[in-house]
Amino acid sequence: MLTGRAWRDFEPAWVGEVDSDALPERIVTPGAGTARAYARARLLIRRGIEPLGLVELALDRGVAEAQTLAAAISEQVPDSEGDAVPAGHGPLPPFSVVVCTHERVASLRATIESVLAADQGALELLVVDSAPAGNATRELVESIGDSRLRYRREAIPGLSRARNLGIALAASELIAFTDDDVVVDRWWLRQLAVAFGRSPRVGAVTGLALAVELETPAQAYFEAAVGWSSRFAARVFDSEHRGAKALFPYAAGELGAGVNFAVRRATFGRVGQFDEALGAGTPARGGEDLDFLARVILAGETIAYEPSALVWHRHRRDISALRAQMFGYGSGLSAYAFKHLLHGGAVRALPGAARAALADRLTPAARVRVSSPRAPALRALELAGLACGPWLYRRGKSAAQGIKSAAG
Repeated sequence: MLTGRAWRDFEPAWVGEVDSDALPERIVTPGAGTARAYARARLLIRRGIEPLGLVELALDRGVAEAQTLAAAISEQVPDSEGDAVPAGHGPLPPFSVVVCTHERVASLRATIESVLAADQGALELLVVDSAPAGNATRELVESIGDSRLRYRREAIPGLSRARNLGIALAASELIAFTDDDVVVDRWWLRQLAVAFGRSPRVGAVTGLALAVELETPAQAYFEAAVGWSSRFAARVFDSEHRGAKALFPYAAGELGAGVNFAVRRATFGRVGQFDEALGAGTPARGGEDLDFLARVILAGETIAYEPSALVWHRHRRDISALRAQMFGYGSGLSAYAFKHLLHGGAVRALPGAARAALADRLTPAARVRVSSPRAPALRALELAGLACGPWLYRRGKSAAQGIKSAAG
């Protein structure tokens, strides 16, 4: 149970989006005018399909008038005026979308429905059910009854193992990945295709991930401490166009995140697949996306970051789930760093990368944003994960090798 004044006084924020070229006369949120009305809103400001930025807005009993909204946009999103960016045109290349899941049927339905409803051409959606306890996910997939939807069970746990199975099953040359607690934007696949079309050298594309709700203190903490909503400008990363951080390509999260990315099949042939000793469902609990994206750059490939290829993520609502997640973020980061230290090429860079990751989490600005009685304990859990990551990676690597030996 949450305690402490800061968490008791937490006010949920309504999350929505508006087009800067077609502002509504007023924002009216659910429960407006009642005792349960929202006191604040967080809005994604778009111009056409282009995401421009986020606006934090005070509400009057769940309502904001047009002039209040316009003033907030002008102040918080200076680049809100200009010509709308149209969606990509022409036929889409075929996509295989892989969604790996474990015992989250309720949120998975929304994920499946959003992918199937996306603006797309030829599409297959592969649901890989990782070490399920029962048949609930299979029954959900069968109940939807869409010919583009396929189900596959993976008996051995691990997100990387499930993703690798999805790669093996995928029929298309472009393979997109998202999670089972995500709703994808209508233009998600089309804008992934636009980013791949910039150059034949683009081996992978990552995109923007926004919080679909901010209803609990745990969700607000995660969004402030880890959230992926800070970059609204498209860019490319490669050996010539290095990232903003000196520790490129090892700086955590700079290249994108596993919640929203796509890869050319040929890139897997050059880079390899996901490390089955990393990721959710392994002792390390995470790090597989950081590892894979770093290997894409190290192999001489290009990663395009495209914010208009966006998804909406449902952060963990309760403190117990957040505690486990923060430990996993720490352990996954240091497990991935330890792996690259073992394989050479990062001996000088990665200790600095770990320090930079800690600085990002523990700066005074970050402490203000996530001020609460629980924040020190949550940061301590992340530090504990960082300390345990190398040992957990060794455990996961031994387990993965044992599974391969048994299968062989």
